Amino acid sequence: MDAEKLLNLVDRQMVIDLAVEMINTPSGTGEEGDMARVLERMLKEVGCSTHLQNIYDDRYNSIGRLSGSGTGPNVLMSGHMDTSVTGTEDYLVGKGWKNHAVVESDRVYGNGIMNMKNALVSYIAGLDALQRAGIKLPGDLIIAGTAGEIEMAPVDEFQGKHYHGYG
Repeated sequence: MDAEKLLNLVDRQMVIDLAVEMINTPSGTGEEGDMARVLERMLKEVGCSTHLQNIYDDRYNSIGRLSGSGTGPNVLMSGHMDTSVTGTEDYLVGKGWKNHAVVESDRVYGNGIMNMKNALVSYIAGLDALQRAGIKLPGDLIIAGTAGEIEMAPVDEFQGKHYHGYG
């Protein structure tokens, strides 16, 4: 199957629905638990085995694996789940900054979708298209939603899960 045929199997409504749900799931640094569970559910729905890797109470990496035939290399695709802002800050104005998705025609706006929830949506929609095309990859495809990528570090009185970044 060529790339164009596979691309035509991507479900446009699924992409929008996934993006909206991810935007509407707050996931500021240190508070990725709900997003990890959402991602785990989405990965299961497209045929992955899943695992939540615990970091702190209610803070996880979310990992999905689509098994291949075992004849090729495994591939890891990763994206962070935490957002640069919580989405509740008073200074955030205009569409695209809050944890409430705005859908206008072929565009979806909201906190985190430009970095990096868009990649997680793309991975899942791609897995769905592969499954519907009946394509079995030679190696496993591993999708990892990671916690704590945002540039935070525990310094002085700034300690705990909200200050542990870089995944």
